[in-house]
Amino acid sequence: LLVVVFLVSFRSFRPVLGAIPPLLVAGAAAAAAAAFRSPVHGISLAFGGALAGMGVDYWIHLYLTAVRDGVPATAKERLRVALDALHHLMPAYLMSVAATLTAFLLLATSSYQAVADLAWIGVGTASGALLSVILGGPAMFALVARPGDRLPKIPIPLRIPGWFAAGLALILLALGTSGVLV
Repeated sequence: LLVVVFLVSFRSFRPVLGAIPPLLVAGAAAAAAAAFRSPVHGISLAFGGALAGMGVDYWIHLYLTAVRDGVPATAKERLRVALDALHHLMPAYLMSVAATLTAFLLLATSSYQAVADLAWIGVGTASGALLSVILGGPAMFALVARPGDRLPKIPIPLRIPGWFAAGLALILLALGTSGVLV
């Protein structure tokens, strides 16, 4: 599904290649955290491993920020642009990871073993996601981005008023919590 979203949005396979290292690093961090908590419940591992997508999210933000003003011709210039984008995004990355770590560290105090395991896997995954974008994001951008890459133009087929969207969301929430949609 991720590949399809990338291909439809970016109309290129190259951004997908840039997302692979962050996914692997965050997944490895989840596996390392699980190894420290071994044995872990399979559900905890599945939910925690799904958090490896944070690394992909961080890569997408870096890629989109770096291509915003156009992609330079040389790899050295692309690396500089990506480092500037990383510098620009770092406060948001740190706030995101801090909020995630805080939530998972609170879950780590749970008396339920599966929840505590999930929490430590989440801590490892969130840390790995941040490390992957800091250590590898700019280099991957320099490798995969090409002049001509630009922000994707995703067509919005239907524009609806905000009040309608909010009302629809409340109705769906009410139906979901009442068990009608379950």
